[in-house]
Amino acid sequence: MIKPRLSACLGLAAFLRCRASADPAQTIVRVRTVDGSILRVEIPSDGETSTLSAVLDSAGLDYDESNGLKCQIGLPGRPGSCNLDLSNGDHREKTVGELGLTHGSMITITRPTKKS
Repeated sequence: MIKPRLSACLGLAAFLRCRASADPAQTIVRVRTVDGSILRVEIPSDGETSTLSAVLDSAGLDYDESNGLKCQIGLPGRPGSCNLDLSNGDHREKTVGELGLTHGSMITITRPTKKS
């Protein structure tokens, strides 16, 4: 009979305690930048009124209106997925609640497509 190693059990116990003590109201969304890196952004517990602009600012992204960046909320082809133009002030001022962002949601920043 193989006995589990005590250190492995203690590691699992510590992990579970850590997860149990995490703030359940914490919402983290992921932002995939143009270069492909993924940033994690914490949205405050009262974050339903936070805007897309505030989320992108928290990620440290520079989205000058002249660069024509776009963003996709969610995964392509999935329900609730949408594309927004970051040069449009109305799109940047949409709230987390309006966009349906929840814990683990993905925001993908894309360059404009070149037309030939």
